[in-house]
Amino acid sequence: MTIPQLVTLANPAPGGQVTIINPAQGYAYRLRSIMLTLTSSATVANRFPQIFIDDNNGHDITNVLNGTALQASDSIVLAAFPNAGYSLNFGDFVSYMPLPDIPLAPSWRVLIGALNMQPTDQLSGVTYSFTVE
Repeated sequence: MTIPQLVTLANPAPGGQVTIINPAQGYAYRLRSIMLTLTSSATVANRFPQIFIDDNNGHDITNVLNGTALQASDSIVLAAFPNAGYSLNFGDFVSYMPLPDIPLAPSWRVLIGALNMQPTDQLSGVTYSFTVE
């Protein structure tokens, strides 16, 4: 295993998701961690933090959805890593999610956001680490 590399991403536009596409420059890689803050707008809706992996050709690989809703005008730090259990209580302001511990092919992409994300919700402080396979 190689030493994990840490990457910090620019914040997406409000309502936007984060997309990771092959940080390993053509090699297969494995995500080791993802951390970000999800801030919900005043729009009344329940948001569910989500990590979605596909092959960038319309085929789903896996989807991890946190089952506890983030409500309007709130904020949560999301931490995902392999073998993490779900933290279903946002009262601590940190939510844990399991990150699929699978090698990712060079063409696959990772989409990070929330189910039912609203146009003025914001993802920020996005960092992730990976190793090259």
